[in-house]
Amino acid sequence: MKTYLIILFICLCGFLSIHNTTFAMGVGGSEDVVCGKGQYSVLITVGDFVLGNQCLDCAAGTFSLGSTDGTINTNPTSCTACSAGSYSAAKAGSCTSCSAGTFNSATNETSCTPCTAGSVSATGATSCTTCPAGSSANSDQSACLNNSGQVVCNAGSYSADGTTCTACPAGSVSESAGATSCTTCPAGSSANSDQTACVDSSGQIISSQKQPEGEVTGGGTTCNLHKVHENLSLFSILFSFGFPFSLLIFLRRGKTVLGN
Repeated sequence: MKTYLIILFICLCGFLSIHNTTFAMGVGGSEDVVCGKGQYSVLITVGDFVLGNQCLDCAAGTFSLGSTDGTINTNPTSCTACSAGSYSAAKAGSCTSCSAGTFNSATNETSCTPCTAGSVSATGATSCTTCPAGSSANSDQSACLNNSGQVVCNAGSYSADGTTCTACPAGSVSESAGATSCTTCPAGSSANSDQTACVDSSGQIISSQKQPEGEVTGGGTTCNLHKVHENLSLFSILFSFGFPFSLLIFLRRGKTVLGN
């Protein structure tokens, strides 16, 4: 039995060395291995007998912080997938964000994809955005430029100095490309997810330049609906009281004419 275990142990150690893993034999875990960044821990057992643990390298597209306190107690038992907009090589302690002009839209990625011609992206992008009409992508496809070389920002962002684009602050929007500032949404509304429009509580899009309640603008004329309603109401009251008297006078005059 001892010979069998010795042979098994020798074979196991050879296997682990070939596969670039860290291994320690211990009794009760007293000599188990602490995993470093980019590694995770698995136990090695033979039947009910625990030989120890080994640290395996994380695959590309994943990462691990390794043991966080330098003991086996915080050895990670798995690696974490890189989120969309980032990537990693094998045995990574962290993921790297996609550079401007590139993107990826899935997890577990090992690289990023360049934006197509005429589109741009910021650092860590999960997609690219087509440049607005009248502009083109710069050399590293990180920004759209007009004929004067100034940055043309897409809807949902703005550029105050013509050199960089900034996302609109919370609760504000830019509804079209090329904005130099953002507009705060009216009271009772909020910005949609890409900050290109204000929406009411039901999710319906409203203009960020909302007219005061009761006013409608069209054809260069502003009509106050409240005043129209008040005038119509006054007319209806006068008509309701004046019409019976007018009818009575008319009937009396008719009788007088007939009597003559």
